[in-house]
Amino acid sequence: GLTVNVRGQQEMGRVNVNIDGARQNYNQLTHGTASRVYLDPALLAQVNVEKSNLAQNGGAGASAGIVTMRTLNTDDILDDGEDWGGKVNVSHGTNEYNFAGDASAGVRVSPKFDVSTAVSRKIIGNYHPGKRNPGLYQTGNGNYYSIENATPDFTYMRQMSGLVKANVYLTENQELNLGYVGTKSEYAKTSNVTNSTSNNFTDFNETNTHTLTAKHNWNPESDLVNLNSGMYWTRTENSQYRPERRSSTGTVTTDSFDNTYKLDTVGADVSNKSDLSFDDIGDGLSKVSFDYGTEFFHDKAKTTAEMGGLGGYGAAYQVQGSTPGGERDVYGGYLTATYGWNDVFQLSGGLRYDRYALNGDTFWCETQAASGNLCEDGGTPLDIDLTGDKVSPSFGGSITPFDGIQFFANYRENLRAPTIMEGLLGGDHIGNVGVPFYSNSNLQAEESETKEIGVNFKFDDVLQKNDGFRAKLSYYRSKIDNYTTLAYVPQPTVTGTIVPGVITSTSPKTAAAIVNLTDPVYINGTELEMFYDARRYYLGGTATFNDLDLQGNYNPYVLDTTYDANANNTYVNLLGTETIGDPIYGGANQLYGIYAVPKRKITLDGGLRFFDEDLVLGMRGTFVTPQDNVGNPTLSSIVGKYFKYRVFDFYSSYEVNNNLRLRFAVSNLFDEGYVQGTGGSYAPAPGRTAILTLSGNF
Repeated sequence: GLTVNVRGQQEMGRVNVNIDGARQNYNQLTHGTASRVYLDPALLAQVNVEKSNLAQNGGAGASAGIVTMRTLNTDDILDDGEDWGGKVNVSHGTNEYNFAGDASAGVRVSPKFDVSTAVSRKIIGNYHPGKRNPGLYQTGNGNYYSIENATPDFTYMRQMSGLVKANVYLTENQELNLGYVGTKSEYAKTSNVTNSTSNNFTDFNETNTHTLTAKHNWNPESDLVNLNSGMYWTRTENSQYRPERRSSTGTVTTDSFDNTYKLDTVGADVSNKSDLSFDDIGDGLSKVSFDYGTEFFHDKAKTTAEMGGLGGYGAAYQVQGSTPGGERDVYGGYLTATYGWNDVFQLSGGLRYDRYALNGDTFWCETQAASGNLCEDGGTPLDIDLTGDKVSPSFGGSITPFDGIQFFANYRENLRAPTIMEGLLGGDHIGNVGVPFYSNSNLQAEESETKEIGVNFKFDDVLQKNDGFRAKLSYYRSKIDNYTTLAYVPQPTVTGTIVPGVITSTSPKTAAAIVNLTDPVYINGTELEMFYDARRYYLGGTATFNDLDLQGNYNPYVLDTTYDANANNTYVNLLGTETIGDPIYGGANQLYGIYAVPKRKITLDGGLRFFDEDLVLGMRGTFVTPQDNVGNPTLSSIVGKYFKYRVFDFYSSYEVNNNLRLRFAVSNLFDEGYVQGTGGSYAPAPGRTAILTLSGNF
């Protein structure tokens, strides 16, 4: 599964990651990242990342960006002038990269109709990690992990995927685009830090995704109409088998589970663009453009669990409560006006309105002790009904005082609706941990504002004829109110020890809940992109520098029930002298854990082209300095010190003729041992892996 981080924000819809415009909103609560998108890269044609303009369809419920993964279509498969044809790729490599192959074909049946299809298969085994610089990270409680004690066992994957597309050109200015994309993946969990693999305690998964899209475009010979509309349905369903957990003596401690996590999303959107031209001002054309539209999507989640009946601890509600069922509706609409003069000056301003409604039945369990679960009777029911809305302004401008240099600035506000999982969390932690999950019936949506300034450079014929230089430098600052995360909270009752006439002591019991931080979260960053291409050779790179303040206090009383007076304090009465300790929960030190984007990430990419550019030889280097994840260092499994790493990759391609190409690549050339801190997986990344690919056209 893919989790995308844009400018320090990820998961829970903060980044709208979509396939051909269809939102992928799947969440499953784990010790790693909870939001994942499943798509085979072999089906990809293009990825577009929008970080500035959320005043468009796709911006509803998002706060950081829109990532659109466009899959293959007829024009990506067929060359100009071809009526039929296809492409084939076959790969084999070292380090258990056993096989990857895909085939795509397209037919232009007539000028009014074309169809295309693609299928892909991938088989990957249990890879070995890099052996150079084996240190990976150190947890908050001081445990040190390297490639020796964080081995990536059970990393196999078997994947099948495919797509079908059809394009109908209704008239000269209308077209209808229909598509289906599906993927089936079989894989296992990979971390033996939080999930022991020594006794075959790995969770095995089969994930199936289905995405249906229908889009219509009407672009007549009118400056007032360029109308786009669309509908989609997507389903992500993960069937997970969780084997029983046993003690060292072989006794079943936790029963086995067969779980099914499913999320269906349906949505629709419509947008239009209208241009108005005015009389020339000076020597330039003056124009105003209006972009406006509306969108809606509906999420429906359902989780089921069946027990193996082997004894030990466990109950189906633990699975169903931590990734709960429920429904969510999100609406959005926007209007943006943009004034431009002669490609020199541009000014825009707009408003968007967002509204959400989330509802479902949940419950809370009171757990006095790890072995004294009191939720077997169904717990205390809760009816969650969350709604909210916001009008968000945005504006921006750019000026090009000299050819090739453009300065720009942007400002926007956004509303990020809570997800079903955030709103309906319930039950208690599986495995006899004794930590219940509580729903927060007063959960609020995140409200963010982002400011951005920067400059673009674009020059041609710089050092020699037909070369080009492109660069972009930007600085952004995001402020997020009501930041939503998992934190520890008190249970409404306390436990105590009583010795008559001598001592009475009580202390709160721990629970976990989704909370809003009462302090704003700040994320600052600088981004630099540069690329020079002289055809015979090229050199480029990116650099990002981030500073994050992801900590803050929160209200620990999340349940609408009566709390004991000492529910958040320690209380001792010793020989008539009362002592009450400071509040335990509600501070930044009790956050479970928030993933942080790397403090510094630098990439360099350069290469040479030979034989009329038929042969390409290139190298890429990636240098990462992680930023420690935020949260309680002793109670969270994701908080700790992540070690910096550097990875070098070699790639090459040779075009034998118009129909045949060979590619050879070596990733992690120097066999670096590393783990990505923002991904939530403690398994190290693959070591040196060489892959040979044969590509053909027909």
